[in-house]
Amino acid sequence: MINKNMIYPFAYSEKNLILPDVTVIPKDVASNFNIVKSDNVLFPEAANNLEAAKELKEVLSKIQIYSKDPKYSCSLDSVNRFGVKKGTEKIVELILNKYVEICREMEDKRLGFGPGIQYNFLGLSPEGIEVTLGNYGTFAATLLKAAENPDYKKFLIEQGEKLLGNRQAFFVNPPATNAICETKDGYILIANRGPTAEYDNMYHAIAAGHHDPEKLSDKGKEIPLENLIVHQIDKEVGLSREDLKEFKFNGIAFSAGYDKNIFGTEKVEVLTYAKIDKTVDEIVESIERNPEHRWETRQLLVVPKQNVSYLIKETSDSKKPVGSIPGLKKYFSDVKPGTDPNSKSYWVPVGLANLIAWTRINPYILD
Repeated sequence: MINKNMIYPFAYSEKNLILPDVTVIPKDVASNFNIVKSDNVLFPEAANNLEAAKELKEVLSKIQIYSKDPKYSCSLDSVNRFGVKKGTEKIVELILNKYVEICREMEDKRLGFGPGIQYNFLGLSPEGIEVTLGNYGTFAATLLKAAENPDYKKFLIEQGEKLLGNRQAFFVNPPATNAICETKDGYILIANRGPTAEYDNMYHAIAAGHHDPEKLSDKGKEIPLENLIVHQIDKEVGLSREDLKEFKFNGIAFSAGYDKNIFGTEKVEVLTYAKIDKTVDEIVESIERNPEHRWETRQLLVVPKQNVSYLIKETSDSKKPVGSIPGLKKYFSDVKPGTDPNSKSYWVPVGLANLIAWTRINPYILD
């Protein structure tokens, strides 16, 4: 039964791949990002204008500094110019103070965190994945905080429907890409990011993450899937378009499943595949040259493609120790894989979902 407080109920059709912590829409939908305009979103001025989005980023950066004062609370004065709609003032002020709260939490944990500009998911259309501009800080204050607190999630859904006619209006949801990377010599690449703000010490695709609109938006209204994959591989592996031979689209994932005990974020991710025209040794050398997001690969694991079924089986149940995976090699730091209440496996949920969608090997088929 579908939880009525899911933000995107359209995603949970029986025809889709329903996993315990992720639902995947098959690849019969458009995969490019299509930048559109919308007023029914948080901070519409910043959502529809890159210069305003940059200004909002600066304002939120200052609020992050102010949050170090334990007596500080945030008012609307600093954000009114970004299009706070009449009747939404109390909701926006609540979100701002959730942002202050999460800034303090990240500071206490000494984790990297900041209000970078992101895209914001609106929905799916024949033209592609519709996005406006959003912000990582407001993503943390809405979608991430809602994953921790189902009452807060329910409240934002109800207020979005009531005030803006859109249940997702007060959520900021940056769509990321998640690429299974296969090497020239037949290995699948996996990363463990170590201690991070989300999904501590869990396995993930090596090229997975959000996108920088300041680098991509000037390419026009439509951003092809290929550009999004290249953007991640460049930042995290240090390779260019010329190093890639093949791209595939595996589907769109939402990190919330059918389990009523997993509230999930309903974070949206674009699941992909890329063939890299480099060997494992060449890729290790490239990562050692410190690409922009070198920190995202605390540990690199490589598994022969023919043994991916063992990888899926032996890492898909966090209640059991990780099993033996033939041919597994590890590079850089040794990281003990972690767990998370929003994941049934040792994976960031969409990472394993991508492998399942790609291979059609589903370890939960008998659950």
